[in-house]
Amino acid sequence: MKKVFVAIVLITALLPILSYAYVPFGGTVTKTLPCNTGTLLFVKTPTSVGTYMWTWGNLQYASFRPPYMSQKVLGLASPTPMPCVLGFPPAATYNGAGLPIIFHGSSF
Repeated sequence: MKKVFVAIVLITALLPILSYAYVPFGGTVTKTLPCNTGTLLFVKTPTSVGTYMWTWGNLQYASFRPPYMSQKVLGLASPTPMPCVLGFPPAATYNGAGLPIIFHGSSF
């Protein structure tokens, strides 16, 4: 019984670490929208279009600016969506949400 209890405690303690996974993404940027916290990107993959949030704090390789249209990007994103809000209340507009990019590399 003690071994089962120890196993349950270890699994419960390690589950958040094991379950947190990044979402890989890649494709061509088809549309960009400015936001207060960064840029909302629409990335077209061979099967669908995904929305991702480029923020000022993410790691970027070989490009020191936000991705632009027709650029190819590849990287990892966080699984929790981040809202894209433009402007300040009461005139703020909600432009959608995207997965925040952790790091990415891009074509020039």
